[in-house]
Amino acid sequence: MRTLILLIFISLFSYSSGIAQWSSNNMQNNAVVIAPNNQLKPKMISDGDGGAIMVWQDYRNGTSNGDIYAQRFDKFGVKQWGDTNGIPIAVKPELERYYDICADGKGGAFIFWDYNLTTSITYIKAQRISKSGVKLWTDTGNVAAYSGNRQSTPRISTDNNGGCFFAYLTSELLSMDYELKANRLDSNGNKLWGTGVFVCQSEGNPTDVSVCTSSDNGFVISWGDPRNSIIYDYDVYINKLSQSGVVQWTANGIGVGIKRFAQQYAEVYPDNNGGSYIGWCDRRDSLSNNIYVQRIRANGSFSMPDTGRAICVDTLEQYRPRLTTDGKGGVILGWFDYRNGPLFPFNIDIYGQRVDSTGNIKWTPNGKNICDAQYSQINTAIISDGNFGAIYTWDDRRAGTSTYDIYAQRVDSSGNLLWGADDAPVSIATGNQYGPQIVPALNGAIICFEDTRNGSSNYDIFAQKIMMNGSTILSIPGFTEKKMSYRLYQNYPNPFNPSTSIKWSMSNAGNAKIVIYDLLGRELTTLVNETLQPGIYEVNWNASAFPSGVYIYRLQTGGFTDIKLMTLIK
Repeated sequence: MRTLILLIFISLFSYSSGIAQWSSNNMQNNAVVIAPNNQLKPKMISDGDGGAIMVWQDYRNGTSNGDIYAQRFDKFGVKQWGDTNGIPIAVKPELERYYDICADGKGGAFIFWDYNLTTSITYIKAQRISKSGVKLWTDTGNVAAYSGNRQSTPRISTDNNGGCFFAYLTSELLSMDYELKANRLDSNGNKLWGTGVFVCQSEGNPTDVSVCTSSDNGFVISWGDPRNSIIYDYDVYINKLSQSGVVQWTANGIGVGIKRFAQQYAEVYPDNNGGSYIGWCDRRDSLSNNIYVQRIRANGSFSMPDTGRAICVDTLEQYRPRLTTDGKGGVILGWFDYRNGPLFPFNIDIYGQRVDSTGNIKWTPNGKNICDAQYSQINTAIISDGNFGAIYTWDDRRAGTSTYDIYAQRVDSSGNLLWGADDAPVSIATGNQYGPQIVPALNGAIICFEDTRNGSSNYDIFAQKIMMNGSTILSIPGFTEKKMSYRLYQNYPNPFNPSTSIKWSMSNAGNAKIVIYDLLGRELTTLVNETLQPGIYEVNWNASAFPSGVYIYRLQTGGFTDIKLMTLIK
């Protein structure tokens, strides 16, 4: 695995020497927040410009009632909001929790949360934060939903028109009975659907709400529903609302998984034709949770068998499917799976599958093994890699049964592992790292997670950028230069075995490409092919898979081309 290091980042105007940027050290990472007490459960979105916006539960002001804070990292890994520990979104004496976040389409974010005024009265509040970290609504947030009793657990998604949709639970009709409701806010925080639209008023309390925006800008909502239950057996339902808040499918929802025993933990993801995919855990065989998926067309009909397509059916447990696009009209799924070790100390692994729009399985039946390291790998998160494959990340205990790290893996459209059999370590810091979130970034992905490196009972939040080849990137600040030339340096060491470093400089921003050839001119591997800022860079080439000999390396950038020779001696 090569490691690309940005040795010196150069601003053509000025550069502050005190600003940290993306770390290349997966034992250090980038601190999102290090504050007193605990910071927990980060959620993250892309900022639309190669960076990321994070929101989290924060107890710096006391351990009894949590607050909500946020931070934005730009594409270079520089914090943009407030001081080093983020900006306060919701800081009141009362408990504020159950937050969610989505993009505002302008580089900022909408953030929604529960505001617990009393034990029996809860509002949904909302705030819009600009790209620069300015609160655009009232300082303590707008009341997005309150119709009596409790409104709780908002789930939000962009409306692709400057505002956002949100779904939430409400007990406005009866204090102990929740219904599912939705509304839409414009960019100024105005409610576009009045006091909200009921999505489901069936018997029992809905749970596990998941939402997405369809490709035709409708609002898709799924939930766990006990209306058919025997004791606590939930089924999975789904519905769609138009931009004007009109139910598009069936009143109270379409039953997606209605079978004996529990169907639960559903997640929705838009298809490319106005409908939605939905994946869930299914216990219809009464023995174990299995993984199922369905696609609901724009008109509310199913494109797969009525009871869903079985993705993984095994006598042991499979949990928490996560979905992303395959870029071809289908989806790629990921989940954690007990099939290889159901007993203590457990050997839980990460599995995945690709499904096309009609439900055809594209990878290994019952799932492709993404990670089979020893002990447990859980809490999968997944995004598209933008090239018909996917990037997975997860909690990983391969270092010991009580040690949690963060690892990642990239797969192509055929399910081939692109980051090696041992995966890419994202964070192997001291302490434990939990619950990774992942978003696409410039030439890679950003992953954030809970972290106890500062004390076993002291949770902070850290992040790491990982490149498309599984490496990490570093910028060391503190250097200012007005002019720099293009240059390719001689590798060091030379001769080498098995690794060597190749350094080059760039006077202007642009694409840089470094390719290794043999003496016959055959291309062996591409080390770098990405857009970079002006600066001096270094990339490591591990040639352990190649024989002794003389090799050529070539740099192309900004109209500049140069080649040099290097010698591998084993």
